[in-house]
Amino acid sequence: MKILMYRVGNKSSVKRNSVRINAERILFLSFIITFLLLVTVQAALLNPSIRTFLVSNEEYDGVPLGVEEFLYKQGEIGMELLSEEANSNVKILVNGDETAAFKSKKLNLRVKDGDVVEIDGSGEKNECIVVIKSKSDNIATECVNRGIRVKSNIRKLVEVKMK
Repeated sequence: MKILMYRVGNKSSVKRNSVRINAERILFLSFIITFLLLVTVQAALLNPSIRTFLVSNEEYDGVPLGVEEFLYKQGEIGMELLSEEANSNVKILVNGDETAAFKSKKLNLRVKDGDVVEIDGSGEKNECIVVIKSKSDNIATECVNRGIRVKSNIRKLVEVKMK
């Protein structure tokens, strides 16, 4: 039995393959170079002295929101402490953060949609009754006349819903 092997092509084609440009390698290297250039330019933009040379038109740069700028609707609810006169130990929590205390018998509070209003009576030994007496026009009517009793604990009063 004989095995015949034929060589197709000549030796000069082997040399051409080693010289041929590899497109995948060029794409990979161009990606790496572009990525490094992007990271370098972004890092340079953080430095104010270099930024003046790189940015010619700053009109499209944003500004941080100020204290009085809101991107959502706000409303106001009026609460009253029924059980006694002013008591600064009874505090109001909005979304878990202390926002006000009953330094007077009545209190107005600014709220937005989805805020959870709680009453913190943990510093008070006597029972306190807190009722929502008024609301602004953009708050749902189910919030009005809601009240709770608090004695040395924290209780949820209402979750605000806007119209």
